[in-house]
Amino acid sequence: MTTMEVILGLLNFVLFIAFIAGLVKPSLILRWSSKPTRLKVFGYWILSIIVISILSFMVIDTKPNPKKDIGVSYEFKITQDDYPYKITYEIDLDKRVDEKLIKKVSEEIKTGKNYNKIFMFYNIPNWNWDGGGSWATSHYTPELEINILGATIEQVKKINSIVVDGKIKGEWWQSTQYFEGRVLETENNNKNFINQIMGDGSIITDQVKIKKVGETVRFLPLKKKEEYWVLEKNGNLSVNDNSGKIWEAKAIKKLLN
Repeated sequence: MTTMEVILGLLNFVLFIAFIAGLVKPSLILRWSSKPTRLKVFGYWILSIIVISILSFMVIDTKPNPKKDIGVSYEFKITQDDYPYKITYEIDLDKRVDEKLIKKVSEEIKTGKNYNKIFMFYNIPNWNWDGGGSWATSHYTPELEINILGATIEQVKKINSIVVDGKIKGEWWQSTQYFEGRVLETENNNKNFINQIMGDGSIITDQVKIKKVGETVRFLPLKKKEEYWVLEKNGNLSVNDNSGKIWEAKAIKKLLN
């Protein structure tokens, strides 16, 4: 909503109040007329509506702005609008992008928006964190601040380049605001391991013993640890502790892009 739209909206509201008051007491509104009547009040109100409509047509651009090819496609929705204080957007990108493209998207959405604060939350394909968090954010408070919470493009490339010892028996992709990366089940020298590959290229490896519990398979760390892994019926791998499931990683055949 632009400033001009706000002004014209307020003017419409004031004229409507004046119209109601004029119907009750015409002389209160038509002070310049020697013979104020309700019919004259109605006529002036109609005339004012026509004038405002013409002004709106002249100053407000009702045509959608054509989207420029900025290197990424996206869809968004407004989840909160408290004009003029703040507005919040949820944005779905068609791929993982870098900060430059996030900035372009945020600037394109922000154009013409006069709010004290603008909050933007981004999701990408295969971002499957159950906690409902976003892959990245770009907030104007009022200066733009971009924060990528998941793995960046560079980190994904680094994760993809890591080679682990042993035979890979299972592969999953984990998405949380604290860790996004690969999780591998491997077997080496008749021993089983769960490997977590981080965005910086580091690997957390736990030797595990495999135990079947009902319809699921558990990977229990040999070293004392509160957390353990469960191979779910749907093929995903979850991390659990005594309180229940913490997160669930999706099964993959290759590294997600």
